[in-house]
Amino acid sequence: MGKKRIAVLAAAIAAMFFCIVPFAFAEDKEITRLTLQGIKEVYVVIEAIEPEIEQLGLTQTQVRSDVEAKLRGANIAITPDYQRGVPAVYLYVQVLRPEKIDRFFYSISLSLLQNVILERDQKVKTNTDTWLMRVLGMSSGTEAIRSDIRSLLDQFIDDYRQVNQK
Repeated sequence: MGKKRIAVLAAAIAAMFFCIVPFAFAEDKEITRLTLQGIKEVYVVIEAIEPEIEQLGLTQTQVRSDVEAKLRGANIAITPDYQRGVPAVYLYVQVLRPEKIDRFFYSISLSLLQNVILERDQKVKTNTDTWLMRVLGMSSGTEAIRSDIRSLLDQFIDDYRQVNQK
């Protein structure tokens, strides 16, 4: 990607960042919260993080460890291997670091993927987000990104607990 294109993209992201309020986005909380009811365990999926960003201290291994520790701390069981039918907590972190700007622009999506069946045609089964939150941010280091990941996880855990009280 050319330097001019990166600069334009960074400017667009910065403009979007400063124009959009609030910075966290979520779906209808009541409906999506109910999709968490009865979940006994989850599989964790952390998308790959760009090597340049990993070199700056935000690694896929570190993020996975943070996510799994937070879920376990909330007594949400984690399955180590993918199993058909087990919901997946899916985290995608996208970071842009333009060359001439000493800032990170980032987008974080945390979702729960589950198998669903279409009401109009019950032969159609697919996997989709049933709970989703996103955050856009800008920072001078990777700790703010990790903090926003923890905040999204806190919201997920709060929603999970509201529909799975014992």
